[in-house]
Amino acid sequence: MSGALYRGFTSAAEIDQQYDQSRVVGYKQAYIEAYRRRSAAARARRAHTRLRYGPAAEEGADVFAGSDPRRPLLLFIHGGYWVALRAADFHHVALGFPEYTVVVADYGLCPGNSLPGIAAQMRRLLATLQQRRLVGAAGLVAIGHSAGGQQVGLLADAGLRGLVSLSGLFDLAPLRHSWLQPLIRLTPETVASESPLRRLPDRAPPLLTLVGAQESAEFQRQSRDYLGAWRRRGLRGEGGLIAARNHFTLVTELDDPQAPTTRRLRRFLERL
Repeated sequence: MSGALYRGFTSAAEIDQQYDQSRVVGYKQAYIEAYRRRSAAARARRAHTRLRYGPAAEEGADVFAGSDPRRPLLLFIHGGYWVALRAADFHHVALGFPEYTVVVADYGLCPGNSLPGIAAQMRRLLATLQQRRLVGAAGLVAIGHSAGGQQVGLLADAGLRGLVSLSGLFDLAPLRHSWLQPLIRLTPETVASESPLRRLPDRAPPLLTLVGAQESAEFQRQSRDYLGAWRRRGLRGEGGLIAARNHFTLVTELDDPQAPTTRRLRRFLERL
């Protein structure tokens, strides 16, 4: 289509309408406040320790020890479009997986950091977890939400046990034309290097992609396209829509082992 910026979108406003969650679901701060309340409850119920993985102040992760050391370690990488939120906002994830050791990662945010910089930090965290012997024989499963799902995709070649994306972003090209561009400063080169859809591995562990049925058409398409490309590569993967969930409620309920998102994720983990 003549004049299209991305897949038929001809204006930044059209792209923002699909990718800016304030426009998709309305007042997103209420959802973030729910994360924080539930995470405070998690800290009251499960002890955690702080792990440093680099010299920068933000290079740390919070470790919630699980009850069964035979389980894989779960590394959770939060979303926030690479510009917002922190590990402490997602501690509630540990409550949904009490048998597992859960590590919730912090990383440097843009614009002070860059997307390649975040990816390098996640690699350093993986190396630190190995060096500290927190990763046992069962290995490590990386779980990411939104921007964290993009980071999980970049770890497909890191020798992990499994990969889980919740509402992930796999092709960053539209974001060059979005409200985010002044903060994340994408170039054609970083779109190519940091888009998991554009750097699929030859070998990788099983992948699970989940997205809320109430999410925008573009978020649903991103997960669908990535999973399709993954499978065409001959890699194992599965995915699905979680009914009556939006971009935020999909991850809000991860503190409840009986919630639909958590149940689906736990079934995936049991089959690894």
